[in-house]
Amino acid sequence: MPVTMPTDFFLPQLALQYTRQAFNDSIQLMQRLVGSGPNSPVQLVNDPTMEVSQYLQQPRFARMGLGLISVRDITSNSTATAQKLTAVNDIGVKLHRKVGPVEWTYDAARLAGLGHDDNTRAAMISAEYGRQVGEYMALHIQRSVVAALRGMVEAMTSSAHTYTAWSASARTNISPAALSYGLNLMADARDSITSWVLRSETLQDLYADAMGRGYPNIGDRALSGNTDTNTLGKITAMVDDPNLTVSASPFSKYITLGLGAQVLQIYATLPFTSYIPYVATDRETVTVRLRGDFDIELAPRGFQWNSGAGGANPSDSALVTSGNWTPTYTSHKEAKIIEIVHNYSGN
Repeated sequence: MPVTMPTDFFLPQLALQYTRQAFNDSIQLMQRLVGSGPNSPVQLVNDPTMEVSQYLQQPRFARMGLGLISVRDITSNSTATAQKLTAVNDIGVKLHRKVGPVEWTYDAARLAGLGHDDNTRAAMISAEYGRQVGEYMALHIQRSVVAALRGMVEAMTSSAHTYTAWSASARTNISPAALSYGLNLMADARDSITSWVLRSETLQDLYADAMGRGYPNIGDRALSGNTDTNTLGKITAMVDDPNLTVSASPFSKYITLGLGAQVLQIYATLPFTSYIPYVATDRETVTVRLRGDFDIELAPRGFQWNSGAGGANPSDSALVTSGNWTPTYTSHKEAKIIEIVHNYSGN
């Protein structure tokens, strides 16, 4: 008779393939705004060498400002005032996350009719496990990213990049005009904002606005399902994230974020690692237990994580807290992120 080894209960290579596919395909933020290129608003960096330490320090030169260039007086021989070239540290923070443990039994798999033999069952379970791991990893990272982005933009001095259209007396819903007011917070750098992150309710209001407009290529594009209609030419990622709403009376507040290139980097310091399955034979039915781990590091541009206030390995509630982020930029235009607070027509 053949001997069944613990690894026969789980096919890690197959699970990993499904994990990668589901991770890339399941979430709009991952599909539209996260990439490895320098123009991606959220840049994904696969760099296991950053495995050490709880924090990531990224030194960069500070901007010297317009004082670098001044009038030269050719009638004077006095000492010129030197401009200092200094450095600042953008500081990121590492997130440690686990997958599972997940358990299943061979008896249950047999009774459920999963395939006609143990190898087929192992393949089916490995594929489903990999699919769900990929989807939930993407969702978890997405939520941490959105929380960090909100914490960062709200840490800016005097809410320099927050435009509030929300009203408690009469709903002021999202519109192209509100998007434009938000972009205007960047002044002449408004074109550096390339993408929007918004909820489905917000997209619905933009659609409704577009379908009510009579001129060509607006209403008809909205009716054909073009998700980038009425967005001032920016790419849109629809994300129903809990941190994009704030409870308020009588109407909730809805948040739309505008992002530019490399406002945040994600370092995959520990790519998803699935361990050898553990087979518990001391139970009435033999149980297979699966477990995985992964680490990411969120590295902002123009900000630093306040380790004294926020601490190591933060939760999403810590990431969204503005007091846990400290701006490091010289000019607010270096921070390619804006926030628009508005109403929604439905509540």
